[in-house]
Parts: sequence; structure tokens; C-alpha cells
Amino acid sequence: VGEPLRLRFPLYGQSVIAEHQVVTFRSKSGLDPARLVKGLNALLPASIRVMKASPVEDSFHPIFHCTGKVYRYSIWRSHGESSFATPMTWKLVGDLDIDAMRRAANVLVGRHDFTSFCATDSSAKSKTRNLREIKIVECGPILEFWFLGDGFLKQMVRNLVGALVAIGRKKITAEQLSDILVAKDRSKAPETAPAEGLCLIFIFYGNDLNISTLLEQSTKRYNNYL
Repeated sequence: VGEPLRLRFPLYGQSVIAEHQVVTFRSKSGLDPARLVKGLNALLPASIRVMKASPVEDSFHPIFHCTGKVYRYSIWRSHGESSFATPMTWKLVGDLDIDAMRRAANVLVGRHDFTSFCATDSSAKSKTRNLREIKIVECGPILEFWFLGDGFLKQMVRNLVGALVAIGRKKITAEQLSDILVAKDRSKAPETAPAEGLCLIFIFYGNDLNISTLLEQSTKRYNNYL
């Protein structure tokens, strides 16, 4: 495009799938957005696709201006295998008390210090985050955990899923989950869920969204790119 692209893109040293990610760059090329998308996709590996490009103000920052994110964590609960779903899910066959997990999720919603659910090597100065909504959705053999928050700590979603699964397996109770949250001690919480099931679904900037809206729009999510 005439000069090197200077991308601002957060890298955390882990492989996490993302259906939606936002980056910015500066260029003097003058290419229209459609041609830019086509050119970038010709250069990128198939595992990374640019869906849309548009001009923004110089002051815009994809991280600092973000007002919320939605993560989805998927569990594969069938003895059978799927070449499409299995590589991106935690395979966990066995009984889970899903109603108990849904009730326990209410303990986690709100503004809390999530130290008990944050990786011990996190560099975050504050462990307080606002977890606005959690939904647990059954989709055939797949069990999905949807998390909407203003921001998330390192491994926070995977640690929360690990705790909710412990609830579903009747290893801990909702009351114990509340105690773990208050303890602010990672060693008190259950094991971390595997990385395979985690996916960043959406990043938004000032939009008043909720998980239900995203679920309703899931079949139309690519319309803006047609």
C-alpha cells in the first residue's frame, strides 16, 4: 500500500480464537477501503481475514476507547466428534447441573475484584472489573458460556468457566463460589478451563448491547460485509 503498515494490535502470548478484532494503522496510500480489504487479505494467512475497513479519527484507539467485550466459551458434550467444532471446544462428557450453574453465575455478575479468577502473572494494576451479563446456552451437543463485560483480566473467562463447571459437577456450591470471589486468592478457585473453547466474539464502542441481542443477530453477523 505504498508504505509499511504500523499496526497497533495487542498480543498476549496465547492462541485465542477471535471472531471480531479491531486494529488501526496509518497509511498515505489513498486506497479506498474495499480495495484495502482485498489487498490485505491477499497478503495475510488464511487464518486471519480482514472483514471491513473504514477511516477513523487520529485520536481513536482500539483498546482505550473500547467500552465492552463479549467472550464465548464452548464445551463439547457428546461422545462423538466434529471436525469443525471439536478443535475449538473443551470436550467434557458427563452430567452437569446447568440450572445450578445459571443460578451461580448471578454471584459473578456486577462490579467485583476478580483476583481469585485472574492469572497470577497478570500485570493489571486493578483487578476490579464490571461483569455485566452471563448467559449459559445449550446448543445441541455444545454448551456455550457468554460473558459481557467492560473489560476482562488475563485468563478471567477461562477461570470463571472452570468455577461454573465445578458448580455443575457439584464439587462446589454457589455459596462457596461467593466465598472464593470475596477471598481475592487465585489458589482458592477451581482449575482453569482449557484455552481451546475460548473465543472473542465482539468488541464495541459506545453501543448499548446485550448478549441476547448478539444471539438474535448471530445468523446475520456477516451482513455488514456483503
